[in-house]
Amino acid sequence: MSKGEGNLSQRLRITGRHELAQMAQVFNNFTQSIQHLIGQMHHHSSHAVSALFIWKLIQKKRSNMSGKPPIKWRQSLLPASR
Repeated sequence: MSKGEGNLSQRLRITGRHELAQMAQVFNNFTQSIQHLIGQMHHHSSHAVSALFIWKLIQKKRSNMSGKPPIKWRQSLLPASR
């Protein structure tokens, strides 16, 4: 990990119960948490990209059927004005 390769699946080998072993366990827990967080971010960003792609397809089809320009993505996210 110190070489900058970013492989978060690597874990330190823990032997004994001394302070260094405890530090290794804390480090392993930290890298596991970071690995899980990055996995969640990847999952959610993939869904967001998919949703945007589907939105654009729907808007294109809607525009082709009605002859009206598609609704912009940002406008659709804002609440309606009163």
